[in-house]
Amino acid sequence: TCNFSLPSYNLWLQQDKTILKQQLSHWLDSFKQLQTTENLMLKLTRESASFKDTKAIGGFYQSNLEPSVQHQMIRIRIAPEKGLFPEISVGRHRLAIHFFNLDKTNAQVEKIHNTKLTMDDVLGTNPPPDPGTLADKTVAGVDANQNGIRDDVELAVFKQYPNSAKTRAVLLQYALALQMETVQPFMNEAIAGEIASKGDRAVFCLSKIVPDGGGVILALEKYGKFISDKQLNTEQRKAKHKNFYSFVKGGKIDDSESCDVDIVKLQN
Repeated sequence: TCNFSLPSYNLWLQQDKTILKQQLSHWLDSFKQLQTTENLMLKLTRESASFKDTKAIGGFYQSNLEPSVQHQMIRIRIAPEKGLFPEISVGRHRLAIHFFNLDKTNAQVEKIHNTKLTMDDVLGTNPPPDPGTLADKTVAGVDANQNGIRDDVELAVFKQYPNSAKTRAVLLQYALALQMETVQPFMNEAIAGEIASKGDRAVFCLSKIVPDGGGVILALEKYGKFISDKQLNTEQRKAKHKNFYSFVKGGKIDDSESCDVDIVKLQN
């Protein structure tokens, strides 16, 4: 949430750190007895079963669950030197676990974080050729000039707004964020979270060109739909977009420094 959404909480956070610690300690004291009881219950539950070795083919493990059996806890033990972490999905009938490499995930998150729209993109310094029928051959499409934006979408933005660099800047940034959902070599919660943060910033950037403080909703209706209709123009891309959001578990909305390019410097 943003600071302006919870002003009283934001004011509380501005207090001296010593006062904050004292208040937190006082609040937590009332839970100590409950914590002791919970720790004992968890200890007994953990000790009620033993580990068994199993294989995760291609980093994926799946097991059917017996609905009539009550499963109280799932425990996973991985050797630290493997550098892996699990993401677990469990339902009434099935357990699924994906294992991801921490170093590869961190590298992918950093790459996403550092991918930004440039002034050259906005000004069309290196325009891509028309991809023609290749535009929809794959979910990722064609990105000949390798700026992270699908070529057919980039060309459509320049065709629609040839005389407004500011509008191109915010639309291309939004297109870049949407394209990131489809081109990742693998997806997990950390990667999806970083892309979602990019999407938040792109949406807030869209709102910068809406007159009279129209806000995010009007920006998405007036400009965002133009991009999303072109970006999600096939059933496969719509499915990929929907699947991406299954990895997004929440987090803080990032509205800081929303635009990659300083649109104030653009004359039109």
